[in-house]
Amino acid sequence: MTSQSARLRGLLVRLLACIGCLPALGQADILPSTPADFRQLPAYCAARLEKAGPEAFARWNEIIGPNFIHIHHYCFGLHKRRMAAREPDPAERKRLVRSAIGEITYVESHAQGDIPFYAEIFTVRGKLHLMLNEKAEAASYFKRAIARDPGFGPAYGALARMLRDEGRMDQARRVIAEGVRVAPNSPSLRKLMAQYGVAAAEGQSAEGATQGSGTTPQAGKETAAVSTSPVAGTETGPDKASVDKARPDASP
Repeated sequence: MTSQSARLRGLLVRLLACIGCLPALGQADILPSTPADFRQLPAYCAARLEKAGPEAFARWNEIIGPNFIHIHHYCFGLHKRRMAAREPDPAERKRLVRSAIGEITYVESHAQGDIPFYAEIFTVRGKLHLMLNEKAEAASYFKRAIARDPGFGPAYGALARMLRDEGRMDQARRVIAEGVRVAPNSPSLRKLMAQYGVAAAEGQSAEGATQGSGTTPQAGKETAAVSTSPVAGTETGPDKASVDKARPDASP
């Protein structure tokens, strides 16, 4: 075999390997394309997919940073999650959820350094696992979100709701109380205090509600963390307000 033939053979092997790694395409893999689709997604999704003009692309590229190049996969995951919630066929719904998890996995594995809203991404992934009744995985991601940003109220709320639905109301209340203690200014947690019957005094004295999560409690507002690590950090990002404003929903 000549050296040229060997190189061609090696190239073919690598090409086939890459093709094997691609997700299977099908009807469930329809991606956001219409104005209605993008109205249901954060504003940076339309910008990343070049549906909002070059100025929007440049602005969000600056806000999100180098990982903006990957963020459309998170947008795809959000879109598929929304589709799954409306899908009546159980098998197709499961396929959509699995595909959405795959999109988020792509972001996790390809991102370098920080994304200003990792806590939100982890919380969304936890909710996707709940849709598959994978409660251990869901809890793990909710706790990773809390560890990522101890001030991110929706992560506490998602974990507490899961515990409540399992009949573990006392633990759910402790999670909310811990969240309020760490992030007393979180609007979503203040709302959940009333729903779960958590008194303000409980929030001041709660300890260890998310033990085992790697949480390092500290006072803070409901903001996502910024750090050079993709899984840990508690600093507040200066552009988080822009990210929050871009979201069409109050919570992920």
